[in-house]
Amino acid sequence: MKKHRVKIHDDRFEPCTLKVERGETVEWTLHFKIESGSSLNHSKSRPHVVTFDNIHEESGLMRTITDTFKVKFSEVGAFTYKCSMHTRMLGKIEVVEAAKELNIHSIKSMQQLLKITPLTKQPISVVQESEPVN
Repeated sequence: MKKHRVKIHDDRFEPCTLKVERGETVEWTLHFKIESGSSLNHSKSRPHVVTFDNIHEESGLMRTITDTFKVKFSEVGAFTYKCSMHTRMLGKIEVVEAAKELNIHSIKSMQQLLKITPLTKQPISVVQESEPVN
């Protein structure tokens, strides 16, 4: 499964819209702009709380770069979220059905299902060239 990450900036989510397959997990992490001379613990960042509108998931207060929040999406649909402390910060996760890989067995099964037959049913004859006569 592919890893998905949303960065939480001071004023936005990046990306603000993300498409994932059913069963995949998205992780939110704080992304700080560190000013020169300051450490990670004293960087200029506001705390955030990721809250979903249509599912009961909430990150809790995220303050440091080590704070993360993960959600595994098991249902297909659109899931909107926001920072409950900064309500102009909006995001959306679009969950789609997982793509199925085609392999030789699934192709043969589709041929049988569709009853695909060769273009010709005539046997193929092989013409042999004769050796030149001297």
